[in-house]
Amino acid sequence: MKYDVVILGSGESGIGATLLAVKNRYSVFVSDAGSIKPETKKLFNDLGVEYEEGGHTEKVFMGKEVVKSPGIPPHAEVIRELEIRNIPVISDIEFGYRFAGGRIIAVTGTDGKTTTASLIYHIFKHSGLDVALSGNVGKSFCRQLYEHDARWHVVEVSSFQLKYIKRFRPHIAILLNIAKDHLDWHPSFEDYIQSKFNITKNQTVDDHFIFNGNDKTIINWLKRFPIKARKHPFFPNKRPMRYRDPITGRMMEIDSRAEQVAHPASTMASAITSRLAGIPEEQIKSAVRTFKRPPHRLEPVAEIKGVLFINDSKATNVNSAWYALETVPKPIVWIAGGVDKGNDYSPLIPLVEEKVKAIVCLAKDCASIKSAFGGLVPIYHVTSMEEAVRRAFEVASEGTTVLLSPACASFDLFNNYAERGEAFRREVLRLKQELEVSEE
Repeated sequence: MKYDVVILGSGESGIGATLLAVKNRYSVFVSDAGSIKPETKKLFNDLGVEYEEGGHTEKVFMGKEVVKSPGIPPHAEVIRELEIRNIPVISDIEFGYRFAGGRIIAVTGTDGKTTTASLIYHIFKHSGLDVALSGNVGKSFCRQLYEHDARWHVVEVSSFQLKYIKRFRPHIAILLNIAKDHLDWHPSFEDYIQSKFNITKNQTVDDHFIFNGNDKTIINWLKRFPIKARKHPFFPNKRPMRYRDPITGRMMEIDSRAEQVAHPASTMASAITSRLAGIPEEQIKSAVRTFKRPPHRLEPVAEIKGVLFINDSKATNVNSAWYALETVPKPIVWIAGGVDKGNDYSPLIPLVEEKVKAIVCLAKDCASIKSAFGGLVPIYHVTSMEEAVRRAFEVASEGTTVLLSPACASFDLFNNYAERGEAFRREVLRLKQELEVSEE
């Protein structure tokens, strides 16, 4: 049997693609190299979808095209074999695009994607527009389309997905920043940059490209990459925060309180996007004031005896950790570490020297952290979140901030950054309760 589509992976993106494919009368086969959850098997059985787990068999190569999970790297054996056989491999956002009737706002960048996508969604929702939020922020793009094709789709997209697009065309594309990341997945930094810039490759003169005008990598690549869309740079390093209104051409100032709820880049990109959609300036400002930062992103958890604990577990790379260290007031006890993705920690050294009093390295292997910062500050190696929180509190003193901003992936000790952040919150609140009880 020749399947209309073969879907690799049974996670959120794979389930969403399966639902959307079945809804549109595609014959589907799902293949997962790992195990498939019982509830997912039940769903596939109810849909009448064939599937396999624990490896990929010859059936994978019986599809007219293959939709891959974002996590499967290009060097995976199954991907290389598909390419040798000239079987088209696409991402879930590419597959979903062919069924989307609403306009797409795609947000990418090394950092700030989730906050920016969430803020745009919040502003649009606040303004009464029919808008949906999907992508890496939670619900997959395909699942969202399966449930409701909104007038506007705000989609957080990754380099993993953008590398495998063919026709995916956002009406508004946003590129927040580019720093070295995911070099364990991409064959090179240039491939990573190229994938990010793919967000613009199908845009036309009727579309818009919003980008960080302070990012040197982006500016250099603008000279190399042909972009037809109308360009809208923003400059997050300037104070006061201002952006050029794409409708009137006037310089608009953003309420300084916006910095308390979102990164300047997120706020500026969101404001420009909202103006392009015709949302009045006052409605944008009103919405920004009521926005709550997503969890695990510079999220205050609790204060214990004058020590503030901040959860920034989403900081899975050096660039994110740099922003956290730069933002949080000193002195800092920094909880860092995890799965090192080929990190260059040198940009963090000045901030560590200036603001950090100690590092608690939470990881199975702390060699890279010790190599980068050994001799600058004391480093304590722990292998559980309970140890990390309690050691950080011991080292801290009144007026200190304990900052969980790992600069690394979480997969050595946790399933994902959210689980790591929840563990941090749980242990901080447990410590707070213990100390309060002991004082009664």
